[in-house]
Amino acid sequence: MDARLRVLTTYKLLNNTRYFRLRLCAGGIVTGVLAGVIISCFRLALTGSASLRANLQSLVFAGGYTPPAIALFCGALFIAAALLAWLAKAEPQAAGSGIPQVKGAVLGVFKLRWLRILLIKFAACALAIGSGLSLGRAGPSIQMGAMAGQGVSRLLARPRIEERYLISGGAAAGLAAVFNAPLAGVIFVLEEINHNFSGFLLFPVLSASVAATFTSRLILGRDTVFNFSGLPVLQYSDYWVILAAGIICGVLGALFNYGLLNAARLYKLLPNSSCLQNFLLLAVTAITGLYLPEALGGGDDLLTNTAFNSYPVTVLLMFLAAKILLTLLAFGRGLPGGTRAEFVKMLEKFFAGH
Repeated sequence: MDARLRVLTTYKLLNNTRYFRLRLCAGGIVTGVLAGVIISCFRLALTGSASLRANLQSLVFAGGYTPPAIALFCGALFIAAALLAWLAKAEPQAAGSGIPQVKGAVLGVFKLRWLRILLIKFAACALAIGSGLSLGRAGPSIQMGAMAGQGVSRLLARPRIEERYLISGGAAAGLAAVFNAPLAGVIFVLEEINHNFSGFLLFPVLSASVAATFTSRLILGRDTVFNFSGLPVLQYSDYWVILAAGIICGVLGALFNYGLLNAARLYKLLPNSSCLQNFLLLAVTAITGLYLPEALGGGDDLLTNTAFNSYPVTVLLMFLAAKILLTLLAFGRGLPGGTRAEFVKMLEKFFAGH
């Protein structure tokens, strides 16, 4: 009886397109406001955890790199590794970037527990990225925004077809709020999550993205994450550099993508202990950070610094090598903020069958 009622409700919604679009728009606004609050708190948590890590490291090594200081620092790394292992075990679908899981939820492949994923993703990412791991915040923000959309759908008892639209709207809201860029969230969801464009999809995605951006700007201000104002104008005679850079980045991007999908194989050479593998990853990251602190974290500050400061080519190559190495190691581990090969492979099999 419940199934027949759900089918009848869906049929009535689709038969009244004007009402359905207005309802999707309203749901998108609610989702966007909720996602904007969550992602704003997430951005503050990342900033605070990174500052806390730097302050603790300075405090521990204030007297130099003595054996007690090193032992204390290793103990802190082990605690962080154990917490990350516990959080990953508590909710496996919160692992990785979260984008494949969102795709799976939209397609009906995955059934996600929105509140559990939201809480664990928030805590795990704040700990992992705040510890200096080379992980991004875009993917986690997309998944947390999507879970906010699913939560709104469940709390308002929306049908399944409407829930998928609100999940898409929440994903757009998460990306828009984390970078303070509403258009980026809309384009990403249309192009990457859904691979299609329709009026039903555009209404919740656009309304959620704008609402999330407005909310995040009320909390954090209007400044964008990347500010490149003041850079000199590129002359027409130098446009060949853009073409050359595009070709080089395309080749490196393909190789890097291959490395991301196969980096997990490195950990098969180690003992099958999540805590130990996390500890080794944190230790390698911390040692690299002693010499190249700019390579830690998501890389937002590194991108801005290289745009406004002149570095020797050798230093830039060191940044590039360190960033690639740390990112491959962190993403291959499957921690929140990275990627996870099994989710990608499951979606590839699903698309191959359709």
